[in-house]
Amino acid sequence: GIEDRVYEGEIEISINENHKFDVIVSLPLENYLCGVVPYEIGSDAPIDALKSQVIAARSETVVALISGKYKGSSFDLCADVECQVFAGNNKRTIQTDKAVEETRGLCLFYGEEVIGAYYASNCGGMSENVENVWPSRSGTVPYWSSHFDSDKELKYDPKHNTEEWIMSNPDVFCNSYYHPELPEWSKKNFRWQIEMTNDELSNNLNEIKQIGALQEIKIVERGNSGRIIKARFLGSKDSLDLNTELEIRKIKKPPFRSSCFIFDKTSAADSSIIYKFNGAGWGHGVGMCQSGAVARAYSGKPYYQILNHYFPETKIKSIYSKQ
Repeated sequence: GIEDRVYEGEIEISINENHKFDVIVSLPLENYLCGVVPYEIGSDAPIDALKSQVIAARSETVVALISGKYKGSSFDLCADVECQVFAGNNKRTIQTDKAVEETRGLCLFYGEEVIGAYYASNCGGMSENVENVWPSRSGTVPYWSSHFDSDKELKYDPKHNTEEWIMSNPDVFCNSYYHPELPEWSKKNFRWQIEMTNDELSNNLNEIKQIGALQEIKIVERGNSGRIIKARFLGSKDSLDLNTELEIRKIKKPPFRSSCFIFDKTSAADSSIIYKFNGAGWGHGVGMCQSGAVARAYSGKPYYQILNHYFPETKIKSIYSKQ
């Protein structure tokens, strides 16, 4: 899309390896966060949700700077969702800047190391284990573990009874039925429905591998949250295996909001085949559920309790030396 934006800092322009311009803004970490937080969780989020977002974003940024995982030939971070959304000053408010200022330098630590504090828009009621989403990034760790977005024990099994889970109305913080104060961007993503024709699905899959007309979708494996992490698509000519959550979401354009979905295959009046998808959540589901963080803040929970729920066994400490 197109948007007028205002940036602070020094602007640098360089030519990258693809012989295109990189337009880079250079500014201090805390100023950078002022341009991240309102775009990631919204300017109108309650203060403790904003503080939770700041600390998560700062932690993720510090890990990225140390590891260089997003580094380009002349920049440290990109400005879109692959890193974190950074879009300058347009949506900054006194409240969002206050959240950055009052948490200055605070990051999430596991032991003596800062963690990459992943987050996503709406977990659909249950977060996911990191190894089921990004197996190359990490094995099992407590702070990227799967758990319900609730302080209660819930009697659901999303992995093995996914249909019951998706078609239910669980008492979780990211569910606007129980937390009507949630913003509109969250309400439409807790549960969702999408229809696709077999022709559309087949065309998308054939861009990955020529399998012909889609005949059948087989769910090979789901994660704890019900997200599909391995699927097989059988076509008239060949088959295609997809083995990551994001690859599976990309069989639709734009991608499915999450890979936590079930589907029915039906015939339309003209005998064409229609797939009806019912899904839960928006995003990968690892770490902090931004919708849940907003609801928890509205419920009176302070930022450190919010972060403790989403990143178990971590501690909040400053990365800056005391002056």
